[in-house]
Amino acid sequence: MSNDIPDELFKRMVLANQYQMLSLLDAQDREFWEQAAEMARQGWPVDNLPGVDLIKSYLKDALTTEDQRFVLDAFHVFELLQDAEKKGMKASEEHAFTKFPGFDGNREGQLLSYARHIRSNEHRFEYVELAGNDLNSHFPVAEMYQRMIVEWERHGRPLYLNQEQFSALLSAQIHPSRRQSQTADGD
Repeated sequence: MSNDIPDELFKRMVLANQYQMLSLLDAQDREFWEQAAEMARQGWPVDNLPGVDLIKSYLKDALTTEDQRFVLDAFHVFELLQDAEKKGMKASEEHAFTKFPGFDGNREGQLLSYARHIRSNEHRFEYVELAGNDLNSHFPVAEMYQRMIVEWERHGRPLYLNQEQFSALLSAQIHPSRRQSQTADGD
């Protein structure tokens, strides 16, 4: 016989306990929270319990470990670009940039939030120069970063860039459809 508490029962116990604590803290709505605690203990459907919609909404946009790795890799790529530029490497592309734009606050909010957390709370990548002052790029950049990271990985995730790798990472900033038109225009 197992002494483990099933996850669903444990979650209900915790939720009932939270409701009970709210009943003690919120005198104005004490009866409401006591009823909620009783509903949780009696096994009412989860969707009928107060606050569950809010909890579920957090899960929809939850940051994954893959998202975290992606943000860290994006910072690493720009760190490498900036280090290479300081060592005298030059961009061959006209519109290439080495300052980190951040992430789009409207479409890449979770990534932006994590990037801000890394710099402000963990004090990592504080030395990476930013294109703006708040890490909000104001335009989607995740797809571009993904191309740059793939290129970095193609070269074995080097810790330092040579001129070829530097140029390849900067070239990856340009969307493939634009690269083809640039080649056709140059003919």
